[in-house]
Amino acid sequence: MNLNFTKLKSVKIASYVLLGLFLVVTVFNMCSPTIMYQFTVWNSFENVFFSIARWLSYLMVVTSVVAIIYKRKTYQFLSVFVATPMLIISLCSSYQYLNLFEISTFYVVTHFLFNVLGIVLGVYIFLDMIINKEDKSFWLNTFLKTLPLLILGLIPLNIFMQNNTLMNSAFLQYKIFGGWHLFFVLLAVACVFLLYFVLKRKSEEDAQNVMFVLSVVMVYQLLTRFSVVSTGSYHSLSNIFAALPLYLCSFGILILPFAIASKNKMFQTILFLANMPGAFVVFVYLDPGAGVSILHYNVTYFVFNHLLLFVVASLLPRFCNAEYKFKNLLHLFYILAIYLAVVSILNNVCILNGFDPNYSYVSFSPIPLGPIAEIGKFTIFGMTFAPLYLFILYLFYMAIFALGLCVYRGVLWICHKVGNKEKQNKTMATE
Repeated sequence: MNLNFTKLKSVKIASYVLLGLFLVVTVFNMCSPTIMYQFTVWNSFENVFFSIARWLSYLMVVTSVVAIIYKRKTYQFLSVFVATPMLIISLCSSYQYLNLFEISTFYVVTHFLFNVLGIVLGVYIFLDMIINKEDKSFWLNTFLKTLPLLILGLIPLNIFMQNNTLMNSAFLQYKIFGGWHLFFVLLAVACVFLLYFVLKRKSEEDAQNVMFVLSVVMVYQLLTRFSVVSTGSYHSLSNIFAALPLYLCSFGILILPFAIASKNKMFQTILFLANMPGAFVVFVYLDPGAGVSILHYNVTYFVFNHLLLFVVASLLPRFCNAEYKFKNLLHLFYILAIYLAVVSILNNVCILNGFDPNYSYVSFSPIPLGPIAEIGKFTIFGMTFAPLYLFILYLFYMAIFALGLCVYRGVLWICHKVGNKEKQNKTMATE
């Protein structure tokens, strides 16, 4: 059988269209209550087996993107021989899935579309593969490295909440500036250095591929948050509209894969300046869940995504060639102003509908500002704005960006000094 047809331009375009449809369906499917609810009802072998199978089927969200766009053989293999069989199991066990939680017809349709489109993608990737050239080391690396890491990256972050012992353990209780909080902060810093030393041994292309995969994993976890809030809450967020990615960190997570894949220097630089210090400041200051277990979803999601965002954003200049240019910094002045204006309006729309998501703190400050926040407040078309408070918030974010710039320039200076020293040593060694 001649498989060269997969190299035809029309077939490649069709594969990208198919991938795009699959990703769009994925976004809507991840809003389904059952997506995350299934991991909280492990009360029978059937529920455990099929939910784990679907957990593995969600690998297709990551592996299909890398397999089709980057033609990575490891991800092709995982798409075909791991994710696709799990999608078939998921499709065949739809009766069990649909009986777990009463969902609308819309989510029933997205469930079937997700599985069917994923299987079709798997068939296409299989036809595009050449598996005869793979050696033992490839198989070994696939199973012992990539697969376990991907499974861990896509772990349902609410999976521990069904265990009352873990939820009520005094030892696992989280509180701000407590032992676990300090551990997570140190872990975030340690992970930057760990990933740096791992990636510096790889080619530039491989390093960027790893960072792209990590960025897609963050988007996946961001999407599953919609499922969580459709049945319960994440902090004060208790509906899908309240959980929209209009917070600074969530917005950064959403555009990070595009910034890495497109190699767009402006987006990469802005993400570094905004999300590297921003994620760390939020990580250190905000309280994701005092008095709850560190394995509660409020903590696991907060720590997982903010930690990864801080790590990946920190390494953008080193492995994705994000660079400081004055014109890129100037873009931040008007982009931030537009961003705050838009989210202020959208936040007011939410308030008019009975809830206040406080997108990026445009509604009220996480720190007490007293009467300052009330100065100049006015109402128009039922929407209330506090211009002085928004200006203070604007300056605060710009200060964070300036901090990111200082760190960036400091890293560049250190790298320049280290590079010059290495060149001197090599010159002396050859003389």
